[in-house]
Amino acid sequence: MAGVLGARDQAERDRLFELSLDMLCVAGFDGYFKQVNPAWSRTLGWSEAELLAFSWKDLVHPDDRRASREAGKALFAGMPSVCFENRHRCKDGSYRWLSWNAYPVVADQTIFAVVRDITAQKLTEQHRIELETRLRESQRLEALGTLAGGIAHDFNNILATVLGNTTLAMEGIAPDHPAMERLRHINKAGLRAGDLVRQILAFSKNFSPELSRHSLKRIVESAVSAMRPDLPAGIALELLLCEEHVHVMADPQHLHQVVVNLCSNAVQSMQGLPGKVEVGVERLDIDAAAERPAGLPAGEYARVWVADSGCGMDESLLGRIFEPFFTTRAVGQGVGLGLSAVHGVVSSHGGAVSADSTPGLGSTFHVYLPLADSMPHAEQAPHASDAARSEVQHVLYVDDDETVMILMDALLKRAGYRVTCHSDPHAAVSAVRREPQSFDLIITDFNMPALTGLGLAADVARIRADLPVVIHSGHISDSVRTEAARLGVRGVVNKGGSFDELGAVVQRILASQ
Repeated sequence: MAGVLGARDQAERDRLFELSLDMLCVAGFDGYFKQVNPAWSRTLGWSEAELLAFSWKDLVHPDDRRASREAGKALFAGMPSVCFENRHRCKDGSYRWLSWNAYPVVADQTIFAVVRDITAQKLTEQHRIELETRLRESQRLEALGTLAGGIAHDFNNILATVLGNTTLAMEGIAPDHPAMERLRHINKAGLRAGDLVRQILAFSKNFSPELSRHSLKRIVESAVSAMRPDLPAGIALELLLCEEHVHVMADPQHLHQVVVNLCSNAVQSMQGLPGKVEVGVERLDIDAAAERPAGLPAGEYARVWVADSGCGMDESLLGRIFEPFFTTRAVGQGVGLGLSAVHGVVSSHGGAVSADSTPGLGSTFHVYLPLADSMPHAEQAPHASDAARSEVQHVLYVDDDETVMILMDALLKRAGYRVTCHSDPHAAVSAVRREPQSFDLIITDFNMPALTGLGLAADVARIRADLPVVIHSGHISDSVRTEAARLGVRGVVNKGGSFDELGAVVQRILASQ
C-alpha cells in the first residue's frame, strides 16, 4: 500500500513539474541539465533533447557568464539558496532574461531551480530608464535654452553694433584701402557669430521655421563658403551643383546650419587624416513605383548630399545616429547642432534625411526637400541702399540700448529714410499719439524693461491700426512670433544678421503702403 501511495505522490509531482508555468529544472554540478519541464521549450524554443545536450556556457549570454559562474560556486559550496539573473539564448538567436531561485543538494551534486522569464520586466525597466535619461537631458536642454535665450538678446545687440559700424566703416573708405580686407573679415566673423547663436537656440529648443521660397543652391553655396576658412590641412571640399534652378520653401538660416553641421561631421570623420568632402545639389523625381528614399511620397524633390572619405560607420551605429542626444564625439569635443536636430529641421521643412555608410570607406548623408512651385520669384531682396527715394519716408526706431539706437539711426538714414529714435518706449508711443500720421513705419526692440516691443505694438494699434510695426530683437522665440502675428506685427527680424535683412523688410513693407 505504501508503495502505491509513493508512486501516486511521485506521479502527482511529475504532473505538477510538467504543468508548471514556471521553468523548473534539475542540473548537475557539471553544468548540464538533467531534467527540464516543458516551460523551458515554450520560452526558449529548444526541444527537451537539445536543452539536455547543451552545457550552460552554450546558452548563457557571454556578458552574464562570470556572474552565473560565481552563483554556481556559491551553490557548490553549500549555500542554501542563491538568486541571480542571466540571459539565455533562444533557438531563433535572441536572448531572454531569466530570474533563478536555485538550491543545491551537495551530496548528489545536483541543483534544483525555479526559473522565471523576466524579459518583459527588463524591457519595461530599460524603457523607464531611457525615459528618465531623456527627461533629464530634456531638462538640461531646457535650461540651456533658457540661458541661451537670456544671453542671445544682449549678445546680438553687441553683434548688431559690430556689424553695423563695420558696414559704415566699409562705406566710408575706398575699396582699395588697406583696412578694407580687415573690415571684411570682421564682418564675416560677426555674421558667423550670429549663426552660432542661432545654432545654440536651434539645438536647445524646438522651433517652427518661417518658410519662404529660396534658391537651395545659394543656401548650400553660402554654407560651403562658411566652412572653407576653417578646413584642416589636407581636407578637400568640393561643391557639385546641378545646372537647373532648384527652389525650395525654406528657412534659409536653419538649412544653412544643417549643411554646415553635416560638413563639420564629415570633416571630423577624417579623424585628422587627409580626405575629401563632397557637397552636391540636384533635382530628383521620385517615382511612386520605384523604391522611395526615407519613405517619401512620390513627387519632385531637391537632394543635397554630403559625402566623405572618412572612417565610416557600421550598421549598428548607423541605426542610432538620428536618435535624440546620441553622439559619437568624445567628451569635450562638442556636439554641434546634432544629427537629431538636423533630422528635426529637415522634417519641419517637409523633407527627410537618410545616410549610408561603409566602415573604412566613408559616409554619405542625403537631405530630401520638396521642390517649391515654379511661380516667378526674385532670387534675393534688393540691397537696403536701393530703397526708393522718390519720397522720404519717416521711420521711428525704438531701442533701450542707446549704442544700437545710434547705429540704427545712421544705417536707416544711409538707406534714405527720415529717422526719429527713442530709447524710452513710452515716449515713442506718446510721439505717435501726438502725430499719428507723421510716421510711416515703427521698428522696435522686443526686450525692454519699461514696455516690451509687443506691448508697444499693441498700444500703437489702438492709436493707428494701419501703422506697420517691425520687431527687431536679439532673441526671438516661437511665442514672440505667435503673439506678434496675432497683433498684426508686419515683420520680425533678428539683430544677429546684417543690416541688409532688416533693410529689405523695411523696403518691402513701405513699398506696399
